[in-house]
Amino acid sequence: MKIRKTIIIFVSLLLLSMSMFSQDVQISYLEGLVELIRGNQIYEAYIGDIISLDSQLRLLDGAQVELERDGSRVFLNTPGTFSIRRLFSADNQGSQGVLGSLSRRISSLNSTDEETRGNSSTAGVRASEAVENTIEWAGTDMGDLFEEGFDALQMGQLDQAYYAFEEAYFLASDAELSEAAYYLGYTAILQGNLEEGAELYQEVSLEAEDGQLYYLFLLSSADLHLKLGDYAQVIQTVSAVFNSEVLNPADIQLAYYYRAMAYAGLGDLSSRDSDLRQVTEINANPQLTAVAEEILWKED
Repeated sequence: MKIRKTIIIFVSLLLLSMSMFSQDVQISYLEGLVELIRGNQIYEAYIGDIISLDSQLRLLDGAQVELERDGSRVFLNTPGTFSIRRLFSADNQGSQGVLGSLSRRISSLNSTDEETRGNSSTAGVRASEAVENTIEWAGTDMGDLFEEGFDALQMGQLDQAYYAFEEAYFLASDAELSEAAYYLGYTAILQGNLEEGAELYQEVSLEAEDGQLYYLFLLSSADLHLKLGDYAQVIQTVSAVFNSEVLNPADIQLAYYYRAMAYAGLGDLSSRDSDLRQVTEINANPQLTAVAEEILWKED
């Protein structure tokens, strides 16, 4: 009897945990009027809302929203009604591009494991360029602050990450200031402080010679400009990404998606759909492919 009762309790807890896991989609950014549909009820959505996978979101004209689940982020600015479950239906482990955590991206650049560099979907650095793309601050006091910030990002602790990067920013030498501004600005943007992030990004002076880190900065800048509604700047920013020889297909796919959303903001639906079809053809990030297909399907 005790064994049976234990099994029943265990199964109940398992079902409860699975139910809780299904509720972990959060609105991390919102602009304009977005409605949350739960059954026959309609509510106005707000930043911070936790959404069930069985819910729907309706974007009205001019609205844009970003959804987050397990570190993966989906940005939408196309009017229509979207199924949350469809948007997050794909198994997307390890191929999230900048939609995922920056900590994983930067850590991959500093990996000493050549096999990890060559095979990881977050690496994107050719083996012959591995030495050139290593992080110079690794193992330094500044590196300790950066790693503290990355660890906090990995755990979703944005305030702790911000404090670590802020300390690094104020202690940074001239040579370290650009990266410190990048990481602090990135975290500020994740917190929803777009203006602060934009100001810090103005202090970033990365160039193509900096390898993958430069192109990751371009992609995160495109994400920022999308949220600020500066669609022409998004198109200009990602144009350099398509010429990169150090990014992986998932990042190129993300660049097409960002440009597609910029075209959507400008009302150029033909160019938007052309880029969305590129997203589906690359298909390195299954979740991003699912999102693109969801938008294209609504246009059929």
